[in-house]
Amino acid sequence: PFSAYTRMSGVDFEGRRLRKGATESICRFVTDNGGVVPPEIREISKFPLTVNDEAAMGRTVAAMATHFGAARLTEMEPLSGSEDFGLFGTAWNTPTVFCVIGGIDPAKYEAARKAGKVDELPANHAPDFAPIIHPTLRTGIEAMLIAASAWLCPGHA
Repeated sequence: PFSAYTRMSGVDFEGRRLRKGATESICRFVTDNGGVVPPEIREISKFPLTVNDEAAMGRTVAAMATHFGAARLTEMEPLSGSEDFGLFGTAWNTPTVFCVIGGIDPAKYEAARKAGKVDELPANHAPDFAPIIHPTLRTGIEAMLIAASAWLCPGHA
């Protein structure tokens, strides 16, 4: 699939809380038992949950399905990641839709799927991430134009 959408991302708050607590406990244990100055532990960044607005998502996905065909769209499972996108909708009190454009060579994806190694494929921000330029670039540009048209030119997307 070249386009995907998800209802929410960043939903694994319990897992994040547990990992943060475990990390702090380990740091304190090491410093308490090693005669070292206790660490200063403080949160330096925090991102709100990214939640797609249902109505906005429906409108945007409908426009993309009309343009690309429903077979090229996939609803993703919620993601647990650090994404600053949620800051914009929250700050401006504006409905938002977070979409992902796939760019992995279909043959590589299929081979990884058959081997049960899809999670091992490089994702954006990884040093070995290398999407195929065509049709990824064209699909991304079209997706942005279609999404904008759904709002700026309703009925003409």
